Amino acid sequence: AIAKRRSLDEIIASIERVTDEEAIRRLQEAALVSLATRHIDLRGILGDQERARENRLVPEYVEAFFQRACRFLGIPLERRQDGAWRIERVPYEIRNVPREFKLRYGEVYSEYRRFTFDKAKAQREGAEFVAPGHPLLEAVIEAVLVRTQESARRGAMFFDPGAKLDGLVVFLEGEIRDGTGDVAGRRLFALYQPASGGGDGRLQLISPAVLWDLKPAPGGSEPGGERAPEEGEIAMAALEQALEPYRQELLRERERVASIRRKYGLPSLEVQIAEAEAKLLEYSEREAAGEEIPAPVIANAQRLKEDLEGRRARLLESIRRETSLTPAIPGVCGVARVLPLRVPEDGMQTDQEVEAVAMRVAMEHERREGREVVDVSAENRGYDLRSRAPDGQVRYIEVKGRAGTGSIVLTPNEWLMAQRLGSQYWLYIVENCRSEPRLYMLQDPVSSLKPEEEVAVVRYRVRDWKQAALAQMG
Repeated sequence: AIAKRRSLDEIIASIERVTDEEAIRRLQEAALVSLATRHIDLRGILGDQERARENRLVPEYVEAFFQRACRFLGIPLERRQDGAWRIERVPYEIRNVPREFKLRYGEVYSEYRRFTFDKAKAQREGAEFVAPGHPLLEAVIEAVLVRTQESARRGAMFFDPGAKLDGLVVFLEGEIRDGTGDVAGRRLFALYQPASGGGDGRLQLISPAVLWDLKPAPGGSEPGGERAPEEGEIAMAALEQALEPYRQELLRERERVASIRRKYGLPSLEVQIAEAEAKLLEYSEREAAGEEIPAPVIANAQRLKEDLEGRRARLLESIRRETSLTPAIPGVCGVARVLPLRVPEDGMQTDQEVEAVAMRVAMEHERREGREVVDVSAENRGYDLRSRAPDGQVRYIEVKGRAGTGSIVLTPNEWLMAQRLGSQYWLYIVENCRSEPRLYMLQDPVSSLKPEEEVAVVRYRVRDWKQAALAQMG
Protein backbone atom coordinates (compact mmCIF):
# COMPACT_ATOMS: atom_id res chain seq x y z
CA ALA A 1 0.00 0.00 0.00
CA ILE A 2 2.87 2.36 0.88
CA ALA A 3 4.56 1.64 -2.45
CA LYS A 4 1.18 2.20 -4.18
CA ARG A 5 1.43 -1.14 -5.95
CA ARG A 6 -1.92 -2.12 -4.37
CA SER A 7 -4.55 0.02 -2.69
CA LEU A 8 -5.40 -0.60 0.96
CA ASP A 9 -8.94 -1.55 -0.12
CA GLU A 10 -7.50 -4.28 -2.39
CA ILE A 11 -5.29 -5.59 0.41
CA ILE A 12 -8.20 -5.65 2.88
CA ALA A 13 -10.33 -7.47 0.30
CA SER A 14 -7.66 -10.14 -0.10
CA ILE A 15 -7.41 -10.56 3.68
CA GLU A 16 -11.19 -10.87 3.91
CA ARG A 17 -11.00 -13.88 1.58
CA VAL A 18 -8.82 -15.74 4.10
CA THR A 19 -11.33 -17.80 6.09
CA ASP A 20 -9.26 -20.75 7.28
CA GLU A 21 -8.60 -20.29 11.02
CA GLU A 22 -5.29 -22.19 10.94
CA ALA A 23 -4.09 -20.12 7.97
CA ILE A 24 -4.90 -16.89 9.83
CA ARG A 25 -3.10 -18.17 12.96
CA ARG A 26 0.02 -19.09 10.94
CA LEU A 27 0.02 -15.72 9.17
CA GLN A 28 -0.23 -13.89 12.47
CA GLU A 29 2.50 -15.94 14.13
CA ALA A 30 4.86 -15.58 11.15
CA ALA A 31 4.37 -11.83 11.09
CA LEU A 32 4.88 -11.52 14.85
CA VAL A 33 8.03 -13.62 14.94
CA SER A 34 9.64 -11.90 11.97
CA LEU A 35 8.83 -8.36 13.02
CA ALA A 36 9.45 -8.91 16.76
CA THR A 37 8.03 -5.65 18.08
CA ARG A 38 5.49 -5.09 15.30
CA HIS A 39 2.08 -6.75 15.20
CA ILE A 40 -0.23 -7.55 12.33
CA ASP A 41 -3.63 -8.57 13.67
CA LEU A 42 -5.70 -9.68 10.69
CA ARG A 43 -8.92 -9.85 12.66
CA GLY A 44 -8.08 -6.44 14.14
CA ILE A 45 -7.65 -4.97 10.68
CA LEU A 46 -11.03 -6.30 9.58
CA GLY A 47 -12.62 -5.05 12.80
CA ASP A 48 -11.06 -1.60 12.37
CA GLN A 49 -12.39 -1.42 8.82
CA GLU A 50 -15.87 -2.31 10.05
CA ARG A 51 -15.74 0.25 12.87
CA ALA A 52 -14.49 2.89 10.46
CA ARG A 53 -17.40 2.19 8.12
CA GLU A 54 -19.86 2.48 11.01
CA ASN A 55 -18.36 5.62 12.55
CA ARG A 56 -17.21 7.45 9.44
CA LEU A 57 -18.58 10.98 9.30
CA VAL A 58 -21.08 10.92 6.46
CA PRO A 59 -19.59 12.93 3.53
CA GLU A 60 -22.93 14.67 2.94
CA TYR A 61 -22.67 16.21 6.41
CA VAL A 62 -19.11 17.37 5.75
CA GLU A 63 -20.14 18.91 2.43
CA ALA A 64 -23.20 20.64 3.91
CA PHE A 65 -21.11 22.03 6.77
CA PHE A 66 -18.43 23.27 4.37
CA GLN A 67 -21.02 25.10 2.25
CA ARG A 68 -22.52 26.84 5.29
CA ALA A 69 -19.08 27.62 6.69
CA CYS A 70 -17.95 29.23 3.42
CA ARG A 71 -21.05 31.47 3.40
CA PHE A 72 -20.38 32.38 7.04
CA LEU A 73 -16.68 33.15 6.44
CA GLY A 74 -17.12 34.87 3.07
CA ILE A 75 -15.18 32.24 1.08
CA PRO A 76 -16.18 32.31 -2.63
CA LEU A 77 -17.22 28.66 -3.08
CA GLU A 78 -18.59 27.69 -6.52
CA ARG A 79 -20.16 24.52 -7.91
CA ARG A 80 -18.56 23.39 -11.18
CA GLN A 81 -20.58 22.00 -14.09
CA ASP A 82 -19.15 18.53 -13.45
CA GLY A 83 -20.52 18.58 -9.89
CA ALA A 84 -17.19 19.21 -8.16
CA TRP A 85 -16.37 22.40 -6.22
CA ARG A 86 -13.86 25.19 -6.73
CA ILE A 87 -12.51 28.16 -4.78
CA GLU A 88 -10.58 30.61 -6.95
CA ARG A 89 -9.36 32.71 -4.03
CA VAL A 90 -8.97 31.49 -0.47
CA PRO A 91 -8.96 34.56 1.83
CA TYR A 92 -5.63 35.35 3.49
CA GLU A 93 -7.05 35.00 7.01
CA ILE A 94 -7.96 31.37 6.21
CA ARG A 95 -4.54 30.63 4.69
CA ASN A 96 -2.62 32.37 7.48
CA VAL A 97 -2.28 29.36 9.75
CA PRO A 98 0.40 28.78 12.41
CA ARG A 99 3.44 26.56 11.89
CA GLU A 100 1.97 23.81 14.11
CA PHE A 101 -1.06 23.61 11.82
CA LYS A 102 1.15 23.24 8.73
CA LEU A 103 3.20 20.51 10.36
CA ARG A 104 0.05 18.59 11.24
CA TYR A 105 -2.12 19.10 8.15
CA GLY A 106 -0.03 20.81 5.47
CA GLU A 107 -0.19 24.06 3.50
CA VAL A 108 -3.46 25.86 2.73
CA TYR A 109 -3.21 27.02 -0.88
CA SER A 110 -4.59 30.21 -2.36
CA GLU A 111 -6.88 28.38 -4.79
CA TYR A 112 -8.55 25.00 -5.26
CA ARG A 113 -9.73 24.45 -8.81
CA ARG A 114 -11.48 21.10 -8.46
CA PHE A 115 -12.32 19.17 -5.31
CA THR A 116 -15.02 16.91 -3.96
CA PHE A 117 -16.14 15.35 -0.68
CA ASP A 118 -16.96 12.03 -2.34
CA LYS A 119 -14.00 9.62 -2.25
CA ALA A 120 -15.24 7.47 -5.14
CA LYS A 121 -15.82 10.53 -7.33
CA ALA A 122 -12.36 11.87 -6.47
CA GLN A 123 -10.70 8.58 -7.44
CA ARG A 124 -12.82 8.16 -10.56
CA GLU A 125 -12.47 11.69 -11.91
CA GLY A 126 -9.11 12.75 -10.52
CA ALA A 127 -10.50 15.53 -8.32
CA GLU A 128 -8.93 16.48 -5.00
CA PHE A 129 -10.56 14.64 -2.10
CA VAL A 130 -11.48 16.84 0.86
CA ALA A 131 -12.25 15.07 4.15
CA PRO A 132 -11.34 15.52 7.83
CA GLY A 133 -7.58 16.01 7.96
CA HIS A 134 -7.42 17.95 4.67
CA PRO A 135 -5.72 21.35 5.28
CA LEU A 136 -8.50 23.37 3.57
CA LEU A 137 -11.28 21.78 5.63
CA GLU A 138 -9.29 21.94 8.87
CA ALA A 139 -8.47 25.65 8.28
CA VAL A 140 -12.15 26.39 7.70
CA ILE A 141 -13.10 24.47 10.87
CA GLU A 142 -10.52 26.41 12.90
CA ALA A 143 -11.83 29.73 11.57
CA VAL A 144 -15.43 28.80 12.36
CA LEU A 145 -14.52 27.68 15.89
CA VAL A 146 -12.69 30.93 16.60
CA ARG A 147 -15.57 33.10 15.38
CA THR A 148 -18.36 31.11 17.02
CA GLN A 149 -16.79 30.15 20.33
CA GLU A 150 -18.76 32.60 22.47
CA SER A 151 -22.01 32.01 20.59
CA ALA A 152 -21.64 28.25 21.04
CA ARG A 153 -21.13 28.64 24.78
CA ARG A 154 -24.20 30.92 25.05
CA GLY A 155 -26.12 28.27 23.16
CA ALA A 156 -29.10 28.09 20.82
CA MET A 157 -32.56 26.58 20.67
CA PHE A 158 -33.62 23.51 18.71
CA PHE A 159 -36.80 21.50 18.24
CA ASP A 160 -36.96 17.70 18.47
CA PRO A 161 -39.35 16.38 15.78
CA GLY A 162 -39.53 13.06 17.63
CA ALA A 163 -40.75 14.91 20.74
CA LYS A 164 -38.41 12.83 22.94
CA LEU A 165 -36.18 15.60 24.30
CA ASP A 166 -37.12 18.58 26.47
CA GLY A 167 -34.11 20.04 28.23
CA LEU A 168 -30.50 21.11 27.84
CA VAL A 169 -27.79 19.30 25.86
CA VAL A 170 -24.26 20.25 26.88
CA PHE A 171 -21.48 19.38 24.41
CA LEU A 172 -18.05 18.60 25.86
CA GLU A 173 -14.56 17.89 24.62
CA GLY A 174 -13.09 15.02 26.63
CA GLU A 175 -9.37 14.31 26.58
CA ILE A 176 -7.23 11.47 27.96
CA ARG A 177 -3.46 11.87 28.39
CA ASP A 178 -0.82 9.21 29.03
CA GLY A 179 2.19 9.23 31.34
CA THR A 180 4.35 10.89 28.67
CA GLY A 181 2.02 13.88 28.55
CA ASP A 182 0.79 13.01 25.05
CA VAL A 183 -2.90 12.97 24.14
CA ALA A 184 -4.03 9.34 24.06
CA GLY A 185 -7.51 10.20 22.83
CA ARG A 186 -9.92 13.08 22.36
CA ARG A 187 -13.66 12.73 21.82
CA LEU A 188 -16.84 14.79 21.74
CA PHE A 189 -19.45 13.91 24.37
CA ALA A 190 -22.91 15.21 25.19
CA LEU A 191 -24.79 15.36 28.49
CA TYR A 192 -28.56 15.84 28.64
CA GLN A 193 -30.38 17.53 31.51
CA PRO A 194 -34.18 17.13 31.37
CA ALA A 195 -36.22 20.30 31.88
CA SER A 196 -37.87 21.02 35.21
CA GLY A 197 -40.44 18.35 35.93
CA GLY A 198 -38.87 15.81 33.55
CA GLY A 199 -37.15 12.84 35.15
CA ASP A 200 -34.84 13.44 38.11
CA GLY A 201 -33.12 16.42 36.48
CA ARG A 202 -29.69 14.75 36.59
CA LEU A 203 -27.24 14.98 33.72
CA GLN A 204 -27.17 11.83 31.59
CA LEU A 205 -24.86 10.79 28.76
CA ILE A 206 -26.36 10.83 25.24
CA SER A 207 -24.90 10.68 21.75
CA PRO A 208 -23.72 14.08 20.43
CA ALA A 209 -25.04 12.93 17.03
CA VAL A 210 -28.53 13.72 18.36
CA LEU A 211 -27.98 17.26 17.05
CA TRP A 212 -28.18 16.03 13.44
CA ASP A 213 -31.86 15.15 13.84
CA LEU A 214 -32.93 18.39 15.54
CA LYS A 215 -34.48 21.39 13.84
CA PRO A 216 -32.86 24.78 14.59
CA ALA A 217 -35.27 27.33 16.03
CA PRO A 218 -35.80 30.32 13.73
CA GLY A 219 -33.78 33.45 14.26
CA GLY A 220 -30.91 31.85 16.16
CA SER A 221 -32.79 32.01 19.46
CA GLU A 222 -30.72 31.62 22.62
CA PRO A 223 -31.81 29.27 25.41
CA GLY A 224 -33.36 30.68 28.54
CA GLY A 225 -35.61 29.88 31.43
CA GLU A 226 -33.85 26.68 32.49
CA ARG A 227 -31.25 26.32 35.23
CA ALA A 228 -27.93 25.62 33.57
CA PRO A 229 -25.85 22.97 35.37
CA GLU A 230 -22.81 24.19 37.29
CA GLU A 231 -19.35 23.57 35.83
CA GLY A 232 -18.48 21.24 38.71
CA GLU A 233 -21.68 19.28 38.16
CA ILE A 234 -20.88 18.97 34.45
CA ALA A 235 -17.28 17.89 35.12
CA MET A 236 -18.33 15.25 37.65
CA ALA A 237 -21.03 13.78 35.38
CA ALA A 238 -18.63 13.77 32.41
CA LEU A 239 -15.86 12.06 34.38
CA GLU A 240 -18.18 9.35 35.72
CA GLN A 241 -20.33 8.67 32.68
CA ALA A 242 -18.08 9.53 29.73
CA LEU A 243 -14.39 9.94 30.45
CA GLU A 244 -13.85 6.95 32.74
CA PRO A 245 -15.46 4.50 30.25
CA TYR A 246 -13.47 6.19 27.47
CA ARG A 247 -10.25 5.85 29.53
CA GLN A 248 -10.98 2.15 30.02
CA GLU A 249 -11.59 1.75 26.26
CA LEU A 250 -8.25 3.37 25.44
CA LEU A 251 -6.51 1.43 28.22
CA ARG A 252 -7.68 -1.90 26.80
CA GLU A 253 -6.08 -1.06 23.45
CA ARG A 254 -2.92 0.28 25.10
CA GLU A 255 -2.67 -2.88 27.23
CA ARG A 256 -3.11 -5.04 24.11
CA VAL A 257 -0.21 -3.26 22.40
CA ALA A 258 1.85 -3.36 25.62
CA SER A 259 1.36 -7.13 25.94
CA ILE A 260 2.67 -7.54 22.39
CA ARG A 261 5.71 -5.41 23.16
CA ARG A 262 6.34 -7.40 26.35
CA LYS A 263 5.90 -10.70 24.53
CA TYR A 264 8.08 -9.93 21.50
CA GLY A 265 10.09 -6.79 22.27
CA LEU A 266 11.47 -7.73 25.69
CA PRO A 267 12.54 -11.31 24.80
CA SER A 268 14.31 -9.99 21.72
CA LEU A 269 16.35 -7.57 23.84
CA GLU A 270 16.98 -10.17 26.54
CA VAL A 271 18.36 -12.59 23.96
CA GLN A 272 20.72 -9.88 22.71
CA ILE A 273 21.77 -9.01 26.28
CA ALA A 274 22.48 -12.69 26.98
CA GLU A 275 24.58 -12.87 23.82
CA ALA A 276 26.52 -9.75 24.88
CA GLU A 277 27.12 -11.22 28.35
CA ALA A 278 28.27 -14.49 26.80
CA LYS A 279 30.73 -12.61 24.61
CA LEU A 280 32.16 -10.76 27.65
CA LEU A 281 32.45 -14.05 29.53
CA GLU A 282 34.24 -15.58 26.54
CA TYR A 283 36.75 -12.68 26.50
CA SER A 284 37.32 -13.10 30.24
CA GLU A 285 37.97 -16.85 29.88
CA ARG A 286 40.33 -16.28 26.95
CA GLU A 287 42.29 -13.70 28.96
CA ALA A 288 42.46 -16.11 31.90
CA ALA A 289 43.93 -18.69 29.51
CA GLY A 290 46.70 -16.21 28.63
CA GLU A 291 45.29 -14.77 25.41
CA GLU A 292 45.61 -10.99 24.99
CA ILE A 293 42.29 -9.35 24.04
CA PRO A 294 42.55 -5.71 22.85
CA ALA A 295 41.01 -3.33 25.40
CA PRO A 296 38.84 -1.53 22.76
CA VAL A 297 37.22 -4.86 21.82
CA ILE A 298 36.24 -5.54 25.43
CA ALA A 299 35.09 -1.92 25.89
CA ASN A 300 32.89 -2.12 22.79
CA ALA A 301 31.30 -5.36 24.02
CA GLN A 302 30.66 -3.79 27.44
CA ARG A 303 29.12 -0.68 25.84
CA LEU A 304 26.87 -2.87 23.66
CA LYS A 305 25.62 -4.74 26.74
CA GLU A 306 24.97 -1.49 28.63
CA ASP A 307 23.20 -0.01 25.60
CA LEU A 308 20.94 -3.06 25.32
CA GLU A 309 20.17 -2.92 29.06
CA GLY A 310 19.32 0.76 28.67
CA ARG A 311 17.00 -0.03 25.78
CA ARG A 312 15.27 -2.69 27.89
CA ALA A 313 14.81 -0.23 30.77
CA ARG A 314 13.49 2.45 28.41
CA LEU A 315 11.06 -0.02 26.82
CA LEU A 316 9.69 -1.00 30.24
CA GLU A 317 9.36 2.65 31.26
CA SER A 318 7.70 3.49 27.92
CA ILE A 319 5.16 0.69 28.43
CA ARG A 320 4.47 1.92 31.96
CA ARG A 321 3.97 5.52 30.88
CA GLU A 322 1.85 4.65 27.84
CA THR A 323 -0.53 2.54 29.96
CA SER A 324 -0.84 5.24 32.64
CA LEU A 325 -3.91 7.14 31.41
CA THR A 326 -5.50 10.14 33.11
CA PRO A 327 -8.58 12.14 32.04
CA ALA A 328 -8.29 15.91 31.78
CA ILE A 329 -11.00 18.26 33.01
CA PRO A 330 -13.54 18.36 30.16
CA GLY A 331 -14.16 21.63 28.35
CA VAL A 332 -17.65 22.85 27.41
CA CYS A 333 -17.92 23.42 23.64
CA GLY A 334 -21.56 24.50 23.44
CA VAL A 335 -25.07 24.09 24.77
CA ALA A 336 -28.46 23.54 23.13
CA ARG A 337 -31.94 24.03 24.60
CA VAL A 338 -34.14 21.39 23.00
CA LEU A 339 -37.93 21.64 22.93
CA PRO A 340 -40.26 18.85 21.76
CA LEU A 341 -41.87 19.61 18.41
CA ARG A 342 -45.39 18.25 18.65
CA VAL A 343 -46.56 17.00 15.28
CA PRO A 344 -50.37 17.31 15.22
CA GLU A 345 -50.94 14.18 13.23
CA ASP A 346 -52.67 11.13 14.68
CA GLY A 347 -50.47 8.18 15.46
CA MET A 348 -47.12 9.71 14.44
CA GLN A 349 -45.89 10.80 17.88
CA THR A 350 -43.18 8.72 19.48
CA ASP A 351 -44.62 5.97 21.65
CA GLN A 352 -42.03 4.36 23.93
CA GLU A 353 -44.15 1.26 24.53
CA VAL A 354 -44.67 0.65 20.81
CA GLU A 355 -40.96 1.19 20.13
CA ALA A 356 -40.02 -1.29 22.86
CA VAL A 357 -42.29 -3.96 21.36
CA ALA A 358 -40.85 -3.38 17.88
CA MET A 359 -37.26 -3.65 19.16
CA ARG A 360 -38.07 -6.85 21.05
CA VAL A 361 -39.68 -8.45 17.97
CA ALA A 362 -36.74 -7.46 15.74
CA MET A 363 -34.10 -8.73 18.18
CA GLU A 364 -35.93 -12.02 18.75
CA HIS A 365 -36.07 -12.56 14.99
CA GLU A 366 -32.33 -12.00 14.64
CA ARG A 367 -31.52 -14.43 17.44
CA ARG A 368 -33.78 -17.10 15.95
CA GLU A 369 -31.82 -16.71 12.71
CA GLY A 370 -28.59 -17.42 14.59
CA ARG A 371 -27.26 -13.88 14.46
CA GLU A 372 -25.63 -11.99 17.32
CA VAL A 373 -27.54 -8.72 17.75
CA VAL A 374 -26.58 -5.59 19.73
CA ASP A 375 -28.87 -2.66 20.56
CA VAL A 376 -27.08 0.61 19.62
CA SER A 377 -30.21 2.78 19.46
CA ALA A 378 -28.98 5.07 22.25
CA GLU A 379 -25.94 6.07 20.16
CA ASN A 380 -27.99 7.75 17.40
CA ARG A 381 -25.95 6.09 14.64
CA GLY A 382 -28.74 6.14 12.06
CA TYR A 383 -29.70 2.54 12.84
CA ASP A 384 -30.90 0.75 15.99
CA LEU A 385 -29.34 -2.72 15.80
CA ARG A 386 -26.03 -4.21 14.67
CA SER A 387 -26.56 -7.88 13.82
CA ARG A 388 -23.71 -10.24 12.94
CA ALA A 389 -24.16 -13.63 11.26
CA PRO A 390 -21.86 -16.59 11.99
CA ASP A 391 -20.06 -15.97 8.69
CA GLY A 392 -19.23 -12.40 9.75
CA GLN A 393 -21.80 -10.62 7.58
CA VAL A 394 -23.25 -7.57 9.35
CA ARG A 395 -26.74 -6.07 9.11
CA TYR A 396 -27.36 -2.50 10.23
CA ILE A 397 -31.04 -2.45 11.15
CA GLU A 398 -33.35 0.52 11.70
CA VAL A 399 -36.47 -0.56 13.58
CA LYS A 400 -39.84 1.18 13.16
CA GLY A 401 -42.88 0.30 15.22
CA ARG A 402 -46.53 1.13 14.55
CA ALA A 403 -49.39 0.68 17.01
CA GLY A 404 -51.54 -0.30 14.04
CA THR A 405 -50.43 0.30 10.48
CA GLY A 406 -49.61 3.24 8.21
CA SER A 407 -46.67 5.26 6.98
CA ILE A 408 -43.35 5.58 8.81
CA VAL A 409 -40.88 8.44 9.14
CA LEU A 410 -37.10 8.41 8.81
CA THR A 411 -34.71 11.02 10.17
CA PRO A 412 -32.12 12.63 7.85
CA ASN A 413 -29.42 10.67 9.69
CA GLU A 414 -31.22 7.36 9.11
CA TRP A 415 -31.79 8.10 5.42
CA LEU A 416 -28.18 9.14 4.86
CA MET A 417 -26.87 6.05 6.63
CA ALA A 418 -29.17 3.94 4.43
CA GLN A 419 -27.56 5.59 1.41
CA ARG A 420 -24.02 5.03 2.68
CA LEU A 421 -24.43 1.40 3.85
CA GLY A 422 -26.47 0.19 0.87
CA SER A 423 -27.26 -3.51 0.96
CA GLN A 424 -26.03 -3.82 4.56
CA TYR A 425 -28.79 -1.47 5.75
CA TRP A 426 -32.17 -2.98 6.63
CA LEU A 427 -35.52 -1.52 7.64
CA TYR A 428 -37.50 -3.70 10.05
CA ILE A 429 -41.08 -2.44 10.42
CA VAL A 430 -43.31 -3.99 13.06
CA GLU A 431 -47.06 -3.43 12.65
CA ASN A 432 -49.82 -3.96 15.22
CA CYS A 433 -47.45 -3.60 18.17
CA ARG A 434 -50.40 -3.27 20.57
CA SER A 435 -52.11 -6.48 19.46
CA GLU A 436 -50.44 -9.08 17.23
CA PRO A 437 -47.04 -7.72 16.10
CA ARG A 438 -45.99 -8.59 12.56
CA LEU A 439 -42.50 -8.01 11.22
CA TYR A 440 -41.69 -6.79 7.70
CA MET A 441 -38.08 -6.59 6.48
CA LEU A 442 -36.70 -4.41 3.72
CA GLN A 443 -33.07 -4.55 2.56
CA ASP A 444 -31.38 -1.49 1.00
CA PRO A 445 -34.47 0.77 1.32
CA VAL A 446 -32.88 3.53 -0.78
CA SER A 447 -33.09 1.31 -3.88
CA SER A 448 -36.85 0.71 -3.54
CA LEU A 449 -38.42 3.58 -1.58
CA LYS A 450 -39.29 7.12 -2.59
CA PRO A 451 -39.77 9.06 0.64
CA GLU A 452 -41.36 12.51 0.81
CA GLU A 453 -39.09 15.08 2.43
CA GLU A 454 -40.91 17.09 5.09
CA VAL A 455 -38.66 20.10 5.65
CA ALA A 456 -40.89 21.60 8.34
CA VAL A 457 -40.23 18.72 10.72
CA VAL A 458 -36.85 17.46 9.39
CA ARG A 459 -38.15 14.02 8.44
CA TYR A 460 -38.69 11.71 5.46
CA ARG A 461 -42.15 10.14 5.30
CA VAL A 462 -42.40 6.69 3.67
CA ARG A 463 -45.85 5.52 2.58
CA ASP A 464 -45.04 2.67 0.18
CA TRP A 465 -42.80 0.61 2.48
CA LYS A 466 -45.17 -2.37 2.76
CA GLN A 467 -45.36 -3.03 -1.00
CA ALA A 468 -41.56 -2.93 -1.24
CA ALA A 469 -41.10 -5.19 1.80
CA LEU A 470 -43.66 -7.74 0.60
CA ALA A 471 -42.01 -7.80 -2.84
CA GLN A 472 -38.63 -8.63 -1.24
CA MET A 473 -40.03 -11.12 1.25
CA GLY A 474 -41.89 -12.98 -1.47
